[in-house]
Amino acid sequence: MVGDKRGRAACVDKNAQEINRNKLVVLYVDGKDDISNNLFIGEPLGVIYGYEVKGINPETGQSSWYYKVYDDKGEWTGEMETTEVYADSEKMWIGKEALPDFTGGLNTTFQWKGIDLTIATAFQIGGWAYDSSFLGEMGYSFYVGHHREMWNTWNPETKSGKYAIWNANNGSNSYGQTSDVHLIKASYFSLRNITLGYSLPKAWMNKLNIGGIRVFVTGDNVALFSKRQGFDPRVSLSGANGSFGGYSPMRVVSGGINLTF
Repeated sequence: MVGDKRGRAACVDKNAQEINRNKLVVLYVDGKDDISNNLFIGEPLGVIYGYEVKGINPETGQSSWYYKVYDDKGEWTGEMETTEVYADSEKMWIGKEALPDFTGGLNTTFQWKGIDLTIATAFQIGGWAYDSSFLGEMGYSFYVGHHREMWNTWNPETKSGKYAIWNANNGSNSYGQTSDVHLIKASYFSLRNITLGYSLPKAWMNKLNIGGIRVFVTGDNVALFSKRQGFDPRVSLSGANGSFGGYSPMRVVSGGINLTF
């Protein structure tokens, strides 16, 4: 804390950080990888196992998914090929993790001439999440509302697009299929709480024979900054933004008076 003889002060009173490092050593029962739950021996928790896209065919706009090449004994040769038929592709570990590399937060308090301001923040660096809500808004059905990013799907006239072709007549091979394309960086910064208060001067309180009066206003879940507007990485640690319903904590603003006798 820093201050002067007049009682003015500013202080950064709390901070916390956490670095995440982990590795799955053993799985009981049969000692083998549990693919259905994304648990792989020797790998970190939260590794993502799914379909991986190589890119977009510039002539057709179709996604190209990877699949493994096996020999006559059914063993993987270490090579991979691509296909534009989603049913022929194959799930695999794609080298990304849901858990963040670093998490932390800062709590800061300022005081000056009876005014106090407290700010609490939280942040996360690293990790990936599957934005299923965004994907739902990019679905190939005509009967639902769509995200404005739909305009950035592959255009057969310009032969270009940020995303693969949107094709309602070929939904099984359309952009909306589950793949690593829909993974998004889960880093974020949030303003968890801001509280502003004012304590009336002591001279006034002495005249009223009151210990003190403080008025304040506070806001919880004030703001969130993430990779995509509307996407909240905080709702899950598993990499799926629907784990807790996909809804962010509600923003709440309130005020009050503290009276001390």
